[in-house]
Amino acid sequence: MCSESADIEKGKLQESATLTCSKRCPGEVRWTEFSNPTEALAECNQTSCRSVKEGYQMIRDQYLNGNLSLTIPAADLSKKTRYTCTCGNRSDHCDVELQVEHGDGCCYSAPPGKFYTPLYSGYCTVLTTQSQSLLGSESADPSVRVKRHYSATLPCSKRCSGVVTWSESSNPTEVLAECDQTSCRSVKEGYQMIHDQYLKGDLSLIITDADLSKRGLYTCTCGRSEVCDVDLQMKG
Repeated sequence: MCSESADIEKGKLQESATLTCSKRCPGEVRWTEFSNPTEALAECNQTSCRSVKEGYQMIRDQYLNGNLSLTIPAADLSKKTRYTCTCGNRSDHCDVELQVEHGDGCCYSAPPGKFYTPLYSGYCTVLTTQSQSLLGSESADPSVRVKRHYSATLPCSKRCSGVVTWSESSNPTEVLAECDQTSCRSVKEGYQMIHDQYLKGDLSLIITDADLSKRGLYTCTCGRSEVCDVDLQMKG
């Protein structure tokens, strides 16, 4: 049995999910599944971060700033479980349960040792706006809501063989981050893309420290074609 309740992170099937953890750690940070604490998924220390198991990532710049978040580039049903972030041998840690919205409109979670069970229907998406969730509107832009100074992932799933750029919709000429077939680069500090994700058709933008100045609509472009618009909102 779990001795403490876990935070809950909700995401969509096959889209990027970020499990948030904000703590200062001078030593090694490890993320594991709660039910399997000896098998690291990703880890960071003062010199580098590494993905121990494919599909789990940490970002060193975030780690150095006290943001120990774990990014799961493609959240599928097998990843619905409870995760733990630990700092060395310290007793304080983060527990986050990942729930995934399935195609039937329900959110599912998988407590350790139990089958997946539907939690509720109709109100479980966090990557669409309220009007889409409640009224089924197709015209509203997808929306991501995040706490201030947490990392945020703006999802975009498209195949693009050329250059992908992200910009604020109000300022399309100022590129924030970009990727091509050989590499990705952060054009403006605080905005990142991951090359492995880009090659697989996940063009998501990671905002490492979401503050009030970063609220607004963002656009992802493949070549000269706009492929995704995502609205970043603050909560709490």
